[in-house]
Amino acid sequence: MEKLSEYEATSLQALFDIYDTEGEAYITIAEMEDIFNKVKELDPEDVKRVMQQCDRNEDARVAFEEFARLVVLLGGKPRHVMVHAGVVEFLRILEEYRINCETERSFEEAEQATKQISALRAMEIKREKQMLNRQQINEIRDHEDYCDDKTQQFNDQWDSYLKKYDEQAQNYIAKLSDKHVEQLKKFRDKMYADLTTRTPRFSKKLLVLRNKQNRHGRLKQYVEAQRCQQIADALEEKELRSIERQRKKKFKKMEEQLRHEQHKELAALLEKINVRREEHLSRRAKDWKRLNQRGRNQRRATHVKQRLQRKSKDESVLQSLDLKLGKTTS
Repeated sequence: MEKLSEYEATSLQALFDIYDTEGEAYITIAEMEDIFNKVKELDPEDVKRVMQQCDRNEDARVAFEEFARLVVLLGGKPRHVMVHAGVVEFLRILEEYRINCETERSFEEAEQATKQISALRAMEIKREKQMLNRQQINEIRDHEDYCDDKTQQFNDQWDSYLKKYDEQAQNYIAKLSDKHVEQLKKFRDKMYADLTTRTPRFSKKLLVLRNKQNRHGRLKQYVEAQRCQQIADALEEKELRSIERQRKKKFKKMEEQLRHEQHKELAALLEKINVRREEHLSRRAKDWKRLNQRGRNQRRATHVKQRLQRKSKDESVLQSLDLKLGKTTS
């Protein structure tokens, strides 16, 4: 358990001694409860929690060590309030002692008491400032941690969103590629069927030779029919090769046209995907800018609030330690 500093223990001892009027080094449970109830800003639930741990040896009395331990249990602001109340009471006791010394013309003792009062007031003012400074530093640190968490959350959400978008885009591209492959396959199958089933269109010269060949055959002019057939066969073979080249050239052109259309369709999809992604990135940048601006505004507001807090706290502490006003509470 955290211990009281020497300064805190001295301050609380002054508060304890007010109730320990007989100097017996203990106070009653009722007096203990009265101390807690009279000090302002203490949460009743905190008081109740601490009082439940009093008088462990069941003698209805609480020694200073037990009193100090219970103050430590209060922790945080309640503990600070108790210590400050002790300082105010200690200052009041020193001030009464100084006045008595002055009345009795014990000026050396009065001077010593005055120095102690000044030193104690300066120490308490410093302690209050340090405590407030720690609180404000923790507040700023908490704010920075909050901003860091928000930033991490922002990046995680956007990274996840863009990852899903990219996955979906890749899915669209894959589907379109599969569609193009199927289109090309159907085109080639159709062209092959057309190439192998369509009747060739031969030249008039070849048709005339075939007619002569048939006519010579019917007239039993076999030698002439054979000569015409040889010439016609050679010409037909030449024309078939020419027809095949022309068909392949035509099919190649048609396939290139199909591939060009497919390329345009894919390019249009990629352009749409990229434009949409740029829109997402632009929106992310704007959201990021707003998030940072909100953080700066909150940070600025926190600094303004803390500056006002310090000013108000300084005035409050000086007022509570001003013995001329007769302040004896926290």
